[in-house]
Amino acid sequence: MTGLAGWQAAVALLAVAAGATLQGAIGFGFAFVVVPAFTVLRPEAVPVTPLLLALPLTGWMAYRERQGIDLRGVAAMTAGRAGGTVAGAWLLTRLAARPLSVLAGTAILGAVALQSRRRSFQPRRGQRVVAGFVSGAMGTTAALGGPAMALAYQGSPGRELRPTLALGLFVGILLSLAVLAVAGEVAARDVALAAALAPGVAVGLLARRRLAPLLDGDRLRPAILLLAGLFGLAALLRGLLGG
Repeated sequence: MTGLAGWQAAVALLAVAAGATLQGAIGFGFAFVVVPAFTVLRPEAVPVTPLLLALPLTGWMAYRERQGIDLRGVAAMTAGRAGGTVAGAWLLTRLAARPLSVLAGTAILGAVALQSRRRSFQPRRGQRVVAGFVSGAMGTTAALGGPAMALAYQGSPGRELRPTLALGLFVGILLSLAVLAVAGEVAARDVALAAALAPGVAVGLLARRRLAPLLDGDRLRPAILLLAGLFGLAALLRGLLGG
């Protein structure tokens, strides 16, 4: 029913567990591992299945560290993400996958290059709205909604960054899935595949307990910039090379 068997199922489950561990430790990164794996194993499952898997992951993270959530920041990013989600759905019906990937990769790399020149970054409300818009567009078209939000909170401590991003992404994923469902992009096979791979999310949430403390403090911002840059490069190369 899931369309995966044997080694393919094992690789997919490992990718989900690794992605959940990374997201749990840094605040984003699930799609960085899962989307490329699905692009090879089940390209038609992107972006719906990764979004379905990320929903319980982000929901649990937001609940687990809820004391550190910046509700004003979440509200600003959600306002932007609502518009970005609609824009992403429109782009999904107008552009092929390769141009969308090039566009997403270029935007992420540009943001990383700009922010890496600053020693600290404290965004204003308007910038968080823009981050939410970009996140919504990228999340709906390619399940890559995390980097834009993470860059907006790169200067925040981990105890605030992780749950704030988690709640923002959770709400944003719900919006993306709703729009994709209306557009007829959500299929029963995507739901079945997500259900079959859900144990990988649980494994990742357990593993993140050891990794998260190692990345807090001064190590968190460089980790965010590095991972976001890798996100952007991977998306750009996928679009240019047709992977």
